[in-house]
Amino acid sequence: MKKILVIGGGASGMMAAIMAARNGANVTIYEKNDRLGKKILATGNGKCNLTNLDFDISKYNSSNIEKLGFYFSLFDEKTTIQTFNEFGLLLKDREGYVYPNCEQASVVVEVLVNMLSLQGVNICTETGVLKIEKDDNMFIVTTNKGFDSFDSVIVATGGKAGLSKKDSSFAGKDGYYMAQCLGHTIIPVLPALVQVECQEDFFDEIAGVRAGCVITLYNNERAIKREFGEIQITDYGISGIPVFQLSSEISRRLMAGESLSCVIDFMPELDEDAFEEFITNRIGQYTGKTVYTFFMGLLNSKLCKLIIKLSGLGSETVIGPEIYSKLLQACFLMKQFVVTVSGTKGFSNAQVCCGGVTLEQIDDKMQSVFMSDLYFCGEVLDVDGKCGGYNLQWAWTSGAIAGVYASRT
Repeated sequence: MKKILVIGGGASGMMAAIMAARNGANVTIYEKNDRLGKKILATGNGKCNLTNLDFDISKYNSSNIEKLGFYFSLFDEKTTIQTFNEFGLLLKDREGYVYPNCEQASVVVEVLVNMLSLQGVNICTETGVLKIEKDDNMFIVTTNKGFDSFDSVIVATGGKAGLSKKDSSFAGKDGYYMAQCLGHTIIPVLPALVQVECQEDFFDEIAGVRAGCVITLYNNERAIKREFGEIQITDYGISGIPVFQLSSEISRRLMAGESLSCVIDFMPELDEDAFEEFITNRIGQYTGKTVYTFFMGLLNSKLCKLIIKLSGLGSETVIGPEIYSKLLQACFLMKQFVVTVSGTKGFSNAQVCCGGVTLEQIDDKMQSVFMSDLYFCGEVLDVDGKCGGYNLQWAWTSGAIAGVYASRT
C-alpha cells in the first residue's frame, strides 16, 4: 500500500487526501492549524460558493493557461457537483453560483472531514513541516513533532492570503519555501481578490458610499480591463467585487512598475451621447437654480458634493449661460471619475494570492517535472480566479488530480 503525505488540510488538501485514499493509498494529512478547512469557513460570506456553472478558462490568471485548461478538462465544475453529491452534500444553483443547500460553509468542512474519516485518513493537526528531503525513493519529512517517511508527498499548503502576522510566525515552512528548496521557480506571490488603495486625498469625504458602476483599469491612457457591479468607497480607496476582480492584474502590474489608474463610470446605463443629451436637457430645466440643486438626486450626496468641489463650482452658484460649459464638464465626472492606484491591501486582507509555483514545472498529473512522486495542488500554484467559486473549483480540480495520480503505483 502506497504511503502518501498531504501537507495542508485546506480545500485542495482534503480533496487530494480523499481521492488518494479512495484509490487504496495509506494517507496522512499534516495541518499546521488546530483544525482542517479553516479558510473554507469564510468563503462565500460563510455560505461556501463551491463552484460556478458559468465556467470559462478566461475566469483565471496563470503562467500557463493552456495547461490550466487541460486540468479542468479532467475535473470540471460538473465533476465537482457529482463528487459532492457522492459525498452526501445536497447542492443548489443560484444563477450559476453553486452552494450547499444549507448555505453553511461549516457543513462543507464537516462533509469533507467525514469522508476523510470514512477513508481512514490519518489527520495530524498543529503539525508544521520544517523540511522535505528525498532519500532514494522515499521522502523524509521533518515536522515540529518529529519525522516520518513517505512514498509520495502532495504539497497543498495554500498561499499567503488571509494570513496574519501571528499565522506567519508559525514554525512550519510555507509551500513556496518547500518548492524552492526542491528546485522549483516561484512566480512572485502577491495579494489578489483584495481592496485597492488610491492616491487622492478626498476619500475621507466619500468613505462609505456604495454605487453600481463600470470600472476600467488603465495603464496611462491604455484600457487594460473592465468590470462592473457595486463598489464600496473607503477612506483608503476602493473595494467591492468589481475591484477584487481587477486586483490580481493590479498587483502584477504594480510589481512591474507600471503607473495605473481606474476610471469609474457611475452612470453606466447611459452611453456618452445619451448622457450628454440627458445633462443638456437637465441644465435647461435647472437654469436659475443652484448647482447643488442640479446635482441633488443624481448620485449619492457625498459624491455630488465632491464633484461640485472638484469642478470649482460653488454649491450655491446659480446656473446660467456663463457656467453651462463648466457645469457640463463637471457632470462628466459622473461618467469618468479618475482615481490613481497606489497599491493594494496586504495578504491579511486578500482572499487569494496570485503567483506561486509555475505550471511550467508541473506535469499533466500535478507532479513535479524535477522530482517523481512530488505533487502540488491548490493555491501554492500560480493560478488565481475571479470571485464566484472559481478558486474553490481550482482547489477541487487540482486536489483530485494530484490525489488520484499520487496513489497510483
